[in-house]
Amino acid sequence: MQWWEAAAFLLPYVAYLLLNNYFHLSKSLANLGELGVILVGVPFAALVRIALARRAPQLPVAVILQLVLIAAPVYEYFTTPMLPE
Repeated sequence: MQWWEAAAFLLPYVAYLLLNNYFHLSKSLANLGELGVILVGVPFAALVRIALARRAPQLPVAVILQLVLIAAPVYEYFTTPMLPE
């Protein structure tokens, strides 16, 4: 496993944390459930990577999956309104 493959476990959460610190949209503790979607995305990306291991070049697939894993919390952060507690 390369270091950038292991980064798939941290980069989505780092992206969400940076968004939360810099954009200050009104969020409540109930919005922490958004992190559950990220939690499901990481194993799903790993399964996609395994499924495409022999059919596609490894580096482009890994880069695309990393970008998707980072784009998911960005999309979720800006589209999910403040949830009631």
